[in-house]
Amino acid sequence: HPHPHPHPHPHPHSHPHRHLRYTHSPGSLMIDVFLRWNYTTDTNAMLVGFFREFAKAEDAVGNTTGASDLRTLSDTIASAINDHLWAKDDAGADHYVTQWDGAELNTYRDFVDYDANLIAAAHGIPTEANASALFKRIDGGRCRAAATFVSEDYYGPDDTTDGNTGDSWCAMGRVGWFDANARKLYGDASGFETYLLEPLQTALLESTWLHERFSCDGTQQLNRTAMYFEYPSIVAMYLSNIKYGVDIQIDGVTISPFSTDASNKFVWDMGTVHVAFSQQEVSVSVPRGVDENAVRVTPFEISSLLPNTTYQLSVQGESADCALEAGTAKATADAAGVLTFAAPVGYRCTVTATKA
Repeated sequence: HPHPHPHPHPHPHSHPHRHLRYTHSPGSLMIDVFLRWNYTTDTNAMLVGFFREFAKAEDAVGNTTGASDLRTLSDTIASAINDHLWAKDDAGADHYVTQWDGAELNTYRDFVDYDANLIAAAHGIPTEANASALFKRIDGGRCRAAATFVSEDYYGPDDTTDGNTGDSWCAMGRVGWFDANARKLYGDASGFETYLLEPLQTALLESTWLHERFSCDGTQQLNRTAMYFEYPSIVAMYLSNIKYGVDIQIDGVTISPFSTDASNKFVWDMGTVHVAFSQQEVSVSVPRGVDENAVRVTPFEISSLLPNTTYQLSVQGESADCALEAGTAKATADAAGVLTFAAPVGYRCTVTATKA
């Protein structure tokens, strides 16, 4: 049965005289009935990612000062999370705690929240060593068959709004989403495929409709909402954003395949997004704005290509704007196989990079 309620303890990593840059906010952030207070890992970790994303928008409208301020704030919060919310040695030193109650009380509360820890990892907050320890803790838990369980310890009636423990012993697709993003950021393709993509893809193909929550053993909870959107949506996002790595952002287009298959050959063709990928040639056609005729020169970053290899660039399309600027017809992938260049993008433009 679930573990007993964790009690507050002194926290050894607090620095009472250091100026804090945290959000003091009740929670939880994604699981509405879980009660969390003060300086929580989940809310602060989410802000780290949010401020970095918002900085891209500020850059896009020319507010470079605002963008820089947001990135500085994001980095400051990330540092504070590592200073104050990483578990002490007798708690395993392998995860972020639920909450820290501030320098005056200097106590903390800890349910070993998988959701909060994976939000932090998805936003790159832990070091490589700490991320590895965090994954080991989660993957060694008794509910790893589910993608992904909410917490290691149980949120009982006193830890939830009005004693509602309905989400205290289950897996949620939204937690699995941060799990996948964290695996990709730290390079754990095997963990992504084994624990997340393969079991959920199998369940979706077998059932078509999936229930709202999964159990500890990885089966659907049949007493929860039937034909719920969350898990099927997560599977689709696993494929597009994580496995095939098709990511159209405000500041550019990224293609970053993520797989244990080194060849990474695929075609993604959905709506107005078309990507044909191999290490010999990549072809991309994506929209760029609400006007389907809009064309804009856009930065590209394509990974998993041949290292230190030159690629010939070309653009074809119905618009005269679908053309490369002079002197930009070639680009060379770096030692990690990442190719960067700029090219006109729009629904009616097709950008191709071919091994020279």
